[in-house]
Formats: sequence, C-alpha cells, structure tokens
Amino acid sequence: IKALKIFENETLKKVINNSRSNIKQLNNSAGIQTIETLLNDISIYPNPANESVTIELIKQSETITIKIINMLGQLIEEVLIPEPSGKTVKQIDLSNYAKGVYSVQVHSANKTIVVKLVKN
Repeated sequence: IKALKIFENETLKKVINNSRSNIKQLNNSAGIQTIETLLNDISIYPNPANESVTIELIKQSETITIKIINMLGQLIEEVLIPEPSGKTVKQIDLSNYAKGVYSVQVHSANKTIVVKLVKN
C-alpha cells in the first residue's frame, strides 16, 4: 500500500498551502513506527483495480467513514461503517468509475489514512 498522507488529527496544528500543491506542513508528525502501525490497520486490494476493490480494516472499534475522491477533489462515494467490531471487510463496486487515480480516505475519530487507488 502506498500511503499519500497519514496523520493523527490531534497532531495537525497548522496547515500551510499557499500554492496549488497538496504539500501540508505538520508541526508534530507521527513517528515511523506509528505510520507502519496505521498502514497495518488497512488493506486495499486489488490495486490497481478493474471492477471492484476490497477495503479491509483490522482492529477497528469505532465508527469509520470511507471516502473515495477523484483527482479533482470531488467526492465520488462515501461509506459509513458504524462501530465495527474487530476486522471489517467492505467491497466497493468500481464498475461505474472512470479509469484514473482516486484517493481513498479512511476516517476514524482520531486518525485519517489516505491511500492512492488506481482504476483500470
């Protein structure tokens, strides 16, 4: 899994973005061990995908919101998983999606994980 952005919400103190890039400055960043732990909590496969993608969340005990966003920043799909217990597997149909690159954002109460998804 290639993570684009990983941060814990309480560490995001100030976002600076004076250009058209999506580079954000964090005053406090998560350590490498924390990033590896967060990446182990989610699995997205297959990636690249054709007709559907499976999102597997491990060890989740709070409400999760999954957002799929295109490269124009438009919300394509939003899925709410209320209080999953343990491992959660969600399959998302991509057959109506255009070919391209999408951002999969997984939000919980205290963290956000963003992963790149390629639709063939």
